[in-house]
Parts: sequence; C-alpha cells; structure tokens
Amino acid sequence: MYLKQLPDAILHVLDSSAEPMRWNDIETLLEYDAQHKAPQFYDVVWKMYGFKDHETAYVEHVSTEADPEHFANPLLTLTEAGAAYIKQQRKARRDLVAAGEAEWDTTHEWPPAVFENRQYRDDYTELVIYLHGGHVNNPSGTSSYIVWKRGERLMRMHFPEGQLRDVWGWHHQVDPDETDVLEAAALWGPVGMVLYKRK
Repeated sequence: MYLKQLPDAILHVLDSSAEPMRWNDIETLLEYDAQHKAPQFYDVVWKMYGFKDHETAYVEHVSTEADPEHFANPLLTLTEAGAAYIKQQRKARRDLVAAGEAEWDTTHEWPPAVFENRQYRDDYTELVIYLHGGHVNNPSGTSSYIVWKRGERLMRMHFPEGQLRDVWGWHHQVDPDETDVLEAAALWGPVGMVLYKRK
C-alpha cells in the first residue's frame, strides 16, 4: 500500500470494528509491520493523534495504565472527528464514482460483468473481483484484484504479486452483502469479472 493511502486505510479499519483495536493488529493487517515500514506507520498514527495545534485528532489511544501493553501495543479507536471524516470520505468517493460511471460506459462501452463459478453462489466464502482495463478475462495474477471474505467488513485490493494495495471498509454496524461489495468494488473501477470461491 502506498504511504499516501495509509491514513484513510487506518480509519477504515478502525471504523469497521465495534471495539478498539491493537496498534500491532492494524499494522499487520495493513502490511506495515515489516522493519522498514513500521516507522512510517508510527509517523502516520502519531500525526493522527492531533497533538499539534494545526492537526485534527482522528485517532485516540484508549489503553489504561492497567493494560500491560499500554505503551508497546496500545488500543486505538476513532475520535468523533475521525468517524465523521471517514463517513464524509465514503460519501465523496461514492458521489465521484456515480459521476464517473456514465463516462466509463460512454467512453469505453465496457461489457457487462462476467460471473464465474455460479455453482457456489449460495455458499461461497470469498469473492474475487477483477476490473475492466486489466486482464479481466485472464485471472492469472497479471492484474490487480479485489478480495472480500464473506462476513467481513473490510474489502482488500491487491497488486498482481499479492501485496495489499488498498482497503475499503464498512461501518461496524453494517453487515455487507454481495450487492454492497460489488457497489464498493466499482469505487476502484468498472467491474469486469466476479469469481465465487468456496474454501
């Protein structure tokens, strides 16, 4: 994941959880736990605490001194400003896509999405989504792809090599279904192929 996407990704992750989350768990989920990336994660979260006068606090540390991991692995949650910001970001992204979808259809005339492995449609555990503009008819790892695991409130986009590229999250009071997932996937581009998988 590119560094510029990390702040919003952190907010999506925290907003998707009804309970505060451990620093290390968020860092690992977003693949910033490697030795060369951990300092970048630290800098981003520290800025999101909003300690400086010109900074807004989007995240807060809620561990108490009784917590044995109080310093090394604190519990984090969204502030009211953080929750309001990610809600506004979701709306802005959806509005932008709604305006762009007509242009995609007019300019490129994308064919309808192809649905594969329909025999698993009732009991799939995972959706893998490819977008038009890449190798949508050749799901061999040669293009970025989107994965949503049934029951989760986070959806992940991966680079062809498998590394995390971006995340999209739903509020912890929302239980997304297939329709929600396909609508959210379109925020990254026009959907070209959907694979139902059962593991």
